[in-house]
Amino acid sequence: MKKMLLVSALIIFLLSCSNESSEKVFLEENLDNKNTESQIDSVYHYVRAHRYLEINNLSAAESRFKKVIELEPDFARGFLGLSNVKYLTNQLDEAKEYNNEALSLKPDLEESLYLSGLIHKKLNKCSKFIKNKNYPSKNWKVVYCNSAKVWTSVPTNLSKIISQKIRWNKSFIRNLFFTGKHYWKKSLPVAFYYYIHSIFVFIYPF
Repeated sequence: MKKMLLVSALIIFLLSCSNESSEKVFLEENLDNKNTESQIDSVYHYVRAHRYLEINNLSAAESRFKKVIELEPDFARGFLGLSNVKYLTNQLDEAKEYNNEALSLKPDLEESLYLSGLIHKKLNKCSKFIKNKNYPSKNWKVVYCNSAKVWTSVPTNLSKIISQKIRWNKSFIRNLFFTGKHYWKKSLPVAFYYYIHSIFVFIYPF
């Protein structure tokens, strides 16, 4: 009798485990299906949004782009699309906000970097060189803006400066051994200019 009870309990336990695992698989499959459906829907809305942009129906484009980021909150180009709409409707602060969101999701998104320059220009945050004349937009991927910042490492002692100069002037040094043997035969002004120039190349950092 005890054996029968133990066998029954074991069968019930195994059945419950298999049910739990099948439920987990079912839930995971449903979640994957939902994610796939969301992505398909977002692509549909994204394509429609660009169609509306092409025909200058900006309100319809905006609603479609909003649907895109609602379905896929991590889709940088959805925020870029909204930024484009706000830029075209002259809502520059909102355009900047959406564009910053796009860049935070994808910092190397070239269209966002370009749009950022255009927004800064309209917000008068660029130099007078840009503001005083309305330069037409080109099909380039770079827009000048003086608020851009660049950091670089520089040599901190004499040995590093010499190493840098050698690295930068390898071809010049190599050619110097070949051309230097012949320029002294030239006329005095030509030879003087050549050798003085060679000296200045080496002493320039100092």
